[in-house]
Amino acid sequence: YKVWMDERLNVPRWEGQAAYITPCIRNYVNGPTGMLYNPGTALSPEWKDHFFVVEFIGSPANSGIHAFTLKPKGASFAFNEGRKILGGVLPTGLDWGPDGAMYAGDWIEGWGTKDYGRIWKLEDPRGSEWAARKDAERWIKKDISGESEDQLYSLLAHEDMRVRQKAQFEVVKKGDDGYQLFNKAILPDNAQLRRVHGIFGIAQMARTQKLEYAQALVSLFQDEDAEIRAQAAKWLGDVRYDAGPELTALLGDTATRVRFFAAEALGRIAYAPAQEELIRLLIDNDDQDAYIRHAGSLALARIDDGERLAQLANHPSRALRIAAVIALRRMENKAIANFINDEDVLVVREVARGINDDWSIEEALDELGAILNTTFKEDEVIIRRSINANLRVGSSQALQRVLDYALNSEHPTELRSEALATIRHWHSPSVLDRVDGRYRGEITRDLEAIQPVITKGIASLLKDEKSAIIKDAAYAAGQNKLTSVASQLKDMLSNAEYASVRRAALESLVLMEVDELPAILSAALSDKDLIVRVAALDASGKVGLPPEEELSLYRSVVFDKTISERQSAIAALGKLPAKIVAPTFNELLEEWSQQSLDTKVRLDVAEAITELNDPTLNQKLSVVQGEDDQSDVMAAYIDCLSGGDPGRGGRIIWNHTGAQCIRCHQMHDYGGIAGPPLTHIGDELTPKQLLESLVLPGARIAPGYGMVSLIMKDGSEIDGMLIKEEGDQLTIRDAEDNMINVDRQQIDERIDALSGMTDMTKILTKREIRDVVAYLTTLKKSPG
Repeated sequence: YKVWMDERLNVPRWEGQAAYITPCIRNYVNGPTGMLYNPGTALSPEWKDHFFVVEFIGSPANSGIHAFTLKPKGASFAFNEGRKILGGVLPTGLDWGPDGAMYAGDWIEGWGTKDYGRIWKLEDPRGSEWAARKDAERWIKKDISGESEDQLYSLLAHEDMRVRQKAQFEVVKKGDDGYQLFNKAILPDNAQLRRVHGIFGIAQMARTQKLEYAQALVSLFQDEDAEIRAQAAKWLGDVRYDAGPELTALLGDTATRVRFFAAEALGRIAYAPAQEELIRLLIDNDDQDAYIRHAGSLALARIDDGERLAQLANHPSRALRIAAVIALRRMENKAIANFINDEDVLVVREVARGINDDWSIEEALDELGAILNTTFKEDEVIIRRSINANLRVGSSQALQRVLDYALNSEHPTELRSEALATIRHWHSPSVLDRVDGRYRGEITRDLEAIQPVITKGIASLLKDEKSAIIKDAAYAAGQNKLTSVASQLKDMLSNAEYASVRRAALESLVLMEVDELPAILSAALSDKDLIVRVAALDASGKVGLPPEEELSLYRSVVFDKTISERQSAIAALGKLPAKIVAPTFNELLEEWSQQSLDTKVRLDVAEAITELNDPTLNQKLSVVQGEDDQSDVMAAYIDCLSGGDPGRGGRIIWNHTGAQCIRCHQMHDYGGIAGPPLTHIGDELTPKQLLESLVLPGARIAPGYGMVSLIMKDGSEIDGMLIKEEGDQLTIRDAEDNMINVDRQQIDERIDALSGMTDMTKILTKREIRDVVAYLTTLKKSPG
């Protein structure tokens, strides 16, 4: 259950979003590896007030540097405008030079260890003679330790932030004399930037020299400039100066930003007398500004009066109740459970998140579990956490709650299935939380205590109207060894309409180790649906049949069933004694040598023989494989072109920790954008091209994802991004965004940039590569 994405915590604020986070302003670029703010005189006047951020997505084709601006919005900011200012490079970081130019590191072609890189200098010619920029460079390079106080005072208002900060740090060194200079700087008749650095300097001295220096900032609470009031409040809080009454008064300020910093400061000094005013702030805010909510709830958490917060459970303001819940979550206070029966779903969601997620509040888990069958029975955010809370509590009462939820056919099928999946693993839950994935530790419970609680209910669910519920109930029965329902499972294996249900019945009977397993497996091998037959094959090697009986079962499949069944049977043969299975493998190798063995099972035969490690079979295998050109990578992996399992391949794409495909490739709304999207890749590439992209990633550039350099027959050169390649025509986008059509016949030399794609032969086995190819081949647009 992917909390961050599924509950949309990663997007700008929307109605109903989790309240315990401060939402992002905008989803702007991917993979930021460096960020700068124009200090005032960098580049040219056009770029003042701009931020600059790297977009690093693994290859130079779509990476680059973006510039954007923000505008004030309440206690925070809103996105104003942005644009990409550099592309075709792979930046890894940014910094300003004293000369006012931007310098960017460039990894050039990306992944792989190498001993070279580049530093780019980004310049705006319009600013090269800018007087303010030149003056800033002079002061940045100069030693100012000997400058007069008047000069330092002047520099506190310099147009460049780096110069102002340099002067500020020099004034701090002057002790009481510096303090007096800062006091002069904060007077109302000064420029705002000088006043701001005066505030910074006083706070710096209060932290490092005398805390009493901070008193000078209190007088600024009456200033006409809201930003001065805000900065004074912010830095008094930062140095933990006890100006509680004065900060409390600022909670009623006309400027949202001032109220925000005042609330934060009160939290930093844990000023308890401000509690009621903080409550009033949250009521008045009415959840309109997420940053005010954050500052107010954080301050209440730091004041740490759980009893007062618990009393707010019946307050008419929903905004206040939500803020109180967030505060109690921060405090890890079990009084959060006071809000669990709130009539508003948004409040209860925050309670559920607060009790279950992150470090959680274990003392309140049982209260969260208790609401499972009482309120908001269809709300996924709440129900998943309530089910999980019961699992963590682990009592018989908690187990009964989860079972009761599954038994109620009025509940959503998906959530009933989650309840049954939880019961299935009740005796040995995952060490990772079922909701947020946090490590919870190993738990083992006695099956004999679980079985009496669930037997009757599971028997009932095996007759449910929903096939998904029947299937999940069957698995729950198998994992919990409910042998009393074995007869029901045997009947399902013979008569259930859906193959998924029959497979679940078979696998559960195997887990129960019931009598007559050989006969059950033999019957399942004749099932009308492939998934049941394959499950029977898989189970045959796990139930301890005599090798001769296993061989008999597998030989009936190896030569004349479907490809996936043959693959499973061949793999199973590889685990039996070599002297028993050698004749069968000799037959398969003979077919291979005669080119009559289906290419879809060649890899399975090779792997099984390798596992057997029989010298005679290994020699025969090397002979038939030697007929292929194993020095050519594509030839060596040609058996991966067909015969893969799309289901396993999909799991590799989504979950393989080494391959990390989704980090760089997008599937619908998930994944990165470093490489081409995979959503409909089966329409765009043939299976052979898909295989090539995995084992020889540099052999082909995906249009729009790679740089190319062309030397033409007339001696000219063209560099840029390959946008399209069709027949004899290439379309290149150069650094100035010009589209250039190139006739292939006129190209003398072509140099493609190295692919950012990792060579999967170093990460995945041949079988895994085969499965990935099979999965990618299925990714096509729906007909019509």
